[in-house]
Amino acid sequence: MKTHLVLIAFILLIFAASGCTSLKNQGISLSQSKQIADQMLVGSPMYKFDGFDLNLVKTEQLTPFKFQFDYKFKSRHSGYGDRANKIISSVITQHNATLVVENGSVTYAVVDNKWDILKQEFLE
Repeated sequence: MKTHLVLIAFILLIFAASGCTSLKNQGISLSQSKQIADQMLVGSPMYKFDGFDLNLVKTEQLTPFKFQFDYKFKSRHSGYGDRANKIISSVITQHNATLVVENGSVTYAVVDNKWDILKQEFLE
C-alpha cells in the first residue's frame, strides 16, 4: 500500500514538472515579440504605401508574454491605409502607432488612435 502511494506521488510529480516545463517553453520573448510587431507594421498597407523613418520609441511588458510597442513613423501623403487610386495630398505626415503582441500574435495595432491596422478601418 505504501509503495503504491509513493508510486502515485512520483507519477503526479512527473506530470506536474512536465506541465510546468511545457508552459515555460510556450512563451514568446521580448525580442521575438518586437520582430513580430515590426513585421506587422512594416507589412501593413499603410506603411507599405508610403511609410518611412520607422522608430521604436517605447517598449512595455504588460504580462510575462504580452508586450506593447510604441512607434513613430512618417508617410509621404495624408490619410490612412492603402491610398492607391485615391486623391491624396502630398504632405509628410507624422504618425504614432501602438502594437501589442501577446504569445506571438498581434492583438492590437492602431495608428494615431484612429486607424485599426488589423481591421483596415477607422476606429468607431
